[in-house]
Amino acid sequence: MGGRLYYTNVLGFSGAGGFGGGPTGPVDCVDLRTGELIWSRSDVPAPSFGLTYDIPPGNPNQHGVYPPLLIATAGGVSFFGPPSPFTWMAYDAFTGDWLFNATNVPTGASAMGPQSEFMCIL
Repeated sequence: MGGRLYYTNVLGFSGAGGFGGGPTGPVDCVDLRTGELIWSRSDVPAPSFGLTYDIPPGNPNQHGVYPPLLIATAGGVSFFGPPSPFTWMAYDAFTGDWLFNATNVPTGASAMGPQSEFMCIL
């Protein structure tokens, strides 16, 4: 997003989490043009996706896009009964600072809408 690459470091190749089940390390943000490490944070969970929200045309209050967010998800898994809702944890993509949580995000098949909005098919 915005010429930056975001990835989670892998600390090992066995155990819980990460590539091959290994533990995960800090999340890094790297400038794709220069290769410079912008930030590295061990308090940011592995991002699930990035989000740049575009303001719908005709909105008199704002034009353009909001600054990019990194979204890490938690929940959505249930071994008995229907899946539980997700929690989306939003982080500032420029700094890695935590911004907010969105709780009770419905589970189901996801799709991208005509204006790049997230849609959940229950």
